[in-house]
Amino acid sequence: LSNEELHMMKLIVQALYMKYHLDYDECKVYFDQLLQQYPRNIYIMKHAAECYAICSMSRQSISVYVQLRAVDATYTKGLDMFGYVLYTMGNEADLNKLTTEVMTHIDYSHRCHNQNLNQGSPRPEGWLLAAMLSALKNESEKVVYFLDKV
Repeated sequence: LSNEELHMMKLIVQALYMKYHLDYDECKVYFDQLLQQYPRNIYIMKHAAECYAICSMSRQSISVYVQLRAVDATYTKGLDMFGYVLYTMGNEADLNKLTTEVMTHIDYSHRCHNQNLNQGSPRPEGWLLAAMLSALKNESEKVVYFLDKV
C-alpha cells in the first residue's frame, strides 16, 4: 500500500472508532478531513453523512447524500438515514423523489437477482423510505404496511 492509502485507512479507522464509540464530534472532524481528501469515495460519503445527521447537521448531511447520489445513483445502502433527515425536516418532495428512485432501483435489482439466482429479497431501505413518506402524509395504514415488509 502507498503512504496515501495508509493515511486514508488510518483516518477511516479513527473516524469509525469515534463513530462506534458515540464520539460524534470527534468523528465529524475525521470525516471532514476525509471528505476534503477523497470527495468522491462513496464509503466515506455514506459514513460522513450519517455522522452529520446524528450531529443534527441536517444541511451538511443532505449535501453529502446528494453528492453521493450524484457519484452513484444506484447506491442504496443506508439511504434510510437520508430519508430520515428529509422526514425530520418535513421535506415531502425530496423524500418522495428519493423513495421513488430507491424503490425503482431495488425492484429492478431484485428482478435481475431473482432471474439469475431465484432467491433473495429487496433491501429494506426502500420500504423504510416508503413508511417515512407515508408517515409524513399521515397515512398510518400504509406506514404499517411498509414497515411489515422490512
